[in-house]
Amino acid sequence: MVNRKVLETLEYTKVRARLTEKATSDPGRRLCAELEPMTETAQIEEAQTQTAPIIQLLKQLLVQLI
Repeated sequence: MVNRKVLETLEYTKVRARLTEKATSDPGRRLCAELEPMTETAQIEEAQTQTAPIIQLLKQLLVQLI
């Protein structure tokens, strides 16, 4: 379970609202509005594994732009 005091300190609700505003579709806005922090290590590691390739690609593109 996530410590609600920590979420308040980090202004998680405000961050989630800003993300929701940036979504370009109704389904995307719903997904963003329902986001909750992950707490299970295996779930977090899986998400990081899934996003690692795009992060590398973005870093390469950034280097090319500089």
